[in-house]
Amino acid sequence: LENMHREFHHEMTSRALKMIRDLLIRTLDISDEHEKVLRETEKILAGLGVRVKADEIKSIADREQIVRESMQPLAEDVAMLSSFTMFVSPRVLQMSSEAYEFISEAMGHIAEQEIEQAFGKQNTAALRLNQLAVSLLDARELASTPMGQSALDSFMKQLQKLAESQQALNEATMRMGDSGLPLPQLRSQLQQLAAQQKMIGQGLSEMMKEMGNMSEISERLGQIGEEMEAIQRMLNEGRADVNVQRKQSNVLRRLQDATLSLRKESLEENRVAEKAKDYEAAAPADISEKLEGALPDKIRKQIDELMNEAAPDGYERIIEEYYREILRGNK
Repeated sequence: LENMHREFHHEMTSRALKMIRDLLIRTLDISDEHEKVLRETEKILAGLGVRVKADEIKSIADREQIVRESMQPLAEDVAMLSSFTMFVSPRVLQMSSEAYEFISEAMGHIAEQEIEQAFGKQNTAALRLNQLAVSLLDARELASTPMGQSALDSFMKQLQKLAESQQALNEATMRMGDSGLPLPQLRSQLQQLAAQQKMIGQGLSEMMKEMGNMSEISERLGQIGEEMEAIQRMLNEGRADVNVQRKQSNVLRRLQDATLSLRKESLEENRVAEKAKDYEAAAPADISEKLEGALPDKIRKQIDELMNEAAPDGYERIIEEYYREILRGNK
């Protein structure tokens, strides 16, 4: 069964890596072409005192149209990748969709010869394309991590990314709650945030399917998913009050706690494996009694090194205390 699991994991990871690499190459190509159009627009913007030639506008519009036509299938394939694997951040779908929308808006401004507005939209689209490329690079690195290190380590990283996405969403909700926007506009913005909450929930659900019963935290993750669904409904109703924000804070805290629990399980898994190696040979009775409960030097060294590593934001105190408990020999 273990071999079947490894073979399945290897096959799915290989497919995910192929998709990620293909999308990364396409994203970089589109980004490069868009940057060229952006520079041409900048030249026209710098010479606005001079009458803009129609053929210059047409050249920019034609080239941006090619970029836009390339972006649409890219956004569709990013959506497919996001539903296929948890290696990618849930935010990649938003990045690709927004890049497409900003390029479309830029073309509208170009058609009206509103060069300054077009340049602003092009700049934002370029930023989204760069963010998408960085996220795909991160996904490629994560997918390339050997399974032998620990399946739990892989799930821990995925859960940490979900927590980061949730934190960004929480901050956006708080800003919306204090924005003072007219109700129709506020409702529209909150519905977009509800869509983001749905994506994070879907990412959590996919990760739970991959985990199966591998970890003790499966039930807790299911409860977090239910809380996310409740938050999504409240945002769709146009709510961003203190109750919504409190629920979001609770979800973030529970995601961080779950991430820490996976880290503990992974460390314990490695600790047991190392103990089995170190105590493989039988020792005299009096020596074995003295060694009972002691940590192997190799594990102590690894923990010392881990304690010196920078911990993720929000986890520093809890992780440090956990390492100290291990070194004291507590279970």
